[in-house]
Amino acid sequence: MSEKTDKSQNPQPLTKVKTTRHENGKVKSKIPYVNGKKHGAQTEWWHNGQVQRRETRRDGAKHGADRWWFIDGNKWTETIHVNGKKHGMMTVWYGYGRKEREIYYILDREYARIEWDAEGNATEVTVPLPYPPSPQTTKPNGVLNLKK
Repeated sequence: MSEKTDKSQNPQPLTKVKTTRHENGKVKSKIPYVNGKKHGAQTEWWHNGQVQRRETRRDGAKHGADRWWFIDGNKWTETIHVNGKKHGMMTVWYGYGRKEREIYYILDREYARIEWDAEGNATEVTVPLPYPPSPQTTKPNGVLNLKK
């Protein structure tokens, strides 16, 4: 007589970590999966061993900080996600470390932005409008363009 197990009483998620390698043998990526979906903190590396990207996923969707680095180790970009949508600040840096732009998102929609040139001068600032804008002062996403 065989005994059947009711999986709903004791669910065991199928977990694995997929590891890939560069041609030089160094680790290229480690991506955790739970029940076939990316889930948890994943990391990718450049061929020289420097971290290229770190992100966290929940049930396949980006959730938390998504960070990228240049091959020399300087930070390139950081974006916050909630349930697969950009939600919060996204920051992008020039390769030498100075900020290039910051964009604030609310549920995947751009809310505000500031951009800087290579010398650190603000070149574009957009802010939300509390009133109906005119076509001459706004961008297609509905924010005021205060470009110099």
